[in-house]
Amino acid sequence: MEQVKEEVKDIEISENIENTNKRSLETNDDNVESVNKKLKTDDETETKTQTIISESSSSSEQPKQQQQQQQQDEDEDEADEDELDKFEKESESTSTTTTTTENKRKPNQPPPVRPPKLSKEELIELQNKTKITTDESRKKKVAIILGYSGTNYAGMQKNPGLKTVEEELEHALFRTGGISPDNMYYQQKVDWIRCARTDKGVSAIRNVVSLKMEMGPPDFEGMKIALNKELPKDITVFHIMRVNNSFHAKNAVDARSYIYVTPTHVFEPKFSKKNKSIVEEAANGGENNTQPPWKFTSDTLSILNKVLSFYLGNHRFHNYTSRKESNDVSVFRKIHSFVCSEPFVLEGVEMVSINVVGESFMLHQIRKMIGCLISFIRKGMFEDCETRDQAFDQIKAYINSTFEHTPLNLPMAPGAGLLLDYCIFNEWNKNNSSIHGELKIESDQVEEFKKTIYREIALLESTKKEFKNWIEKNLDPYPLPYNLMDEIIKNPPQPPPKKIRPPSTNPSRMSKRERRELKIQSKKFERDPQNQNVRQELTVNQQLAQQKKINDDAAIAASASTTTTTATATTTNTTTTPTTTTTTSEDVKIESNTEK
Repeated sequence: MEQVKEEVKDIEISENIENTNKRSLETNDDNVESVNKKLKTDDETETKTQTIISESSSSSEQPKQQQQQQQQDEDEDEADEDELDKFEKESESTSTTTTTTENKRKPNQPPPVRPPKLSKEELIELQNKTKITTDESRKKKVAIILGYSGTNYAGMQKNPGLKTVEEELEHALFRTGGISPDNMYYQQKVDWIRCARTDKGVSAIRNVVSLKMEMGPPDFEGMKIALNKELPKDITVFHIMRVNNSFHAKNAVDARSYIYVTPTHVFEPKFSKKNKSIVEEAANGGENNTQPPWKFTSDTLSILNKVLSFYLGNHRFHNYTSRKESNDVSVFRKIHSFVCSEPFVLEGVEMVSINVVGESFMLHQIRKMIGCLISFIRKGMFEDCETRDQAFDQIKAYINSTFEHTPLNLPMAPGAGLLLDYCIFNEWNKNNSSIHGELKIESDQVEEFKKTIYREIALLESTKKEFKNWIEKNLDPYPLPYNLMDEIIKNPPQPPPKKIRPPSTNPSRMSKRERRELKIQSKKFERDPQNQNVRQELTVNQQLAQQKKINDDAAIAASASTTTTTATATTTNTTTTPTTTTTTSEDVKIESNTEK
């Protein structure tokens, strides 16, 4: 009887929880809390359990079946109610709000799903409709110079389940016959290498991709026209040229040139002390109750170029990227030039373009450099300091503090204003231009495409207020840690121990220096007579172990064969003499092998 009481009590509690959950979906949080408090009272539960015991004794199992049917029919509602019940129990201890319940009830977005791969027969049937290559075409190493607008793409590099530039280019090459069905979905088979890997929303004017493409007939110009027909409008192929088989688009590049386009209003010194005093005086009804509108002048341009020059050279940019430590050798980057252009107007927005050239850049490095530049100018140091040289010295000290070993959280400018301008192949052009021509393109088509990208950035600011919203929500509420920077300037931190990367055991992943060192060590090991004796002992031990393993395997095989022969002998009662002689001869052979 006690077990029945406990089961009925559990059923009653579950029914009460379900009823309260249904009521909680319709009522406010106050009503939900009051219902939960009533449910927790012991008097009500005891009285209800007694009534249920009397009903269960009268053998009424139909409500249970109806309840199971309701549970099967309303799985989704019950799942939501269970989540709400869990949250209500937590809310009693943590006093959370109803808005968090709604956010918690929302299902998480599923991860990107890899699209299914077509079979070879399906690929051949699909390619035959649009391909322009013939059976005489052969794979040749080429370089493709292309431009694209990154607003509709999740980056340059191919990423399963996401829309990327490389995926569109790969599909266009396949449809035209530049990639065979055997090599589709496998970029390593065609030696696919991109020069620069742009992030989500970042555009490019002249990026380079090298691969082994099916060529023959048609020529490069015909393939370029066919690719542009298959590609979407925001991706354009400007040039295709033949390169040597050892060409590597990433390793052959000497430098990369990026452009950051931003409206000029972001450089207004909003937080200078002079501006604050004018605003306060106007609020108090003083004489200077009006402030002239701020304008981007030639003086502002000279200040920007001077501040940008502080980034030139080889520095430790660990604070300008993510998940990098200051003792890592890979955080050093060299910047050749950093210049701001004259202002220009597009779509009613005054804008400037900042051009930066360097050997290579880390993730978010350029965007964080632009974010720091805007923060320094908006602070109004040039308006507050007594002399301009004093302001320059202060900003230079702040920039140098970001290169120290102390980690800092730096602002990051929007990715919509960043675009890759071109890649520089000076060394490769010097050695191979006489054979294949220069890997460089300057044409009216490129300049027109560049203007369209600029116009898209201006439209983002004029319609969606991309940069204005970023300043109001992300930049101004979270200024630079100037107090920590002042402390770093006064007391520079000690450098941590150097981070030594352990040597790779996989030869394919070793660098040239690691392979050279490994070769030198192996030669030294062979020349040393003591090491030769050790090697001889190792080889002898290996031979003995191998021979022992062979003998053990033979013994196991012999025991297995003897068991099988005895089993057959017992099952067959009538055995002839020839069969016995053959079995004995086999046993003799097995025994001789084991003795050996």
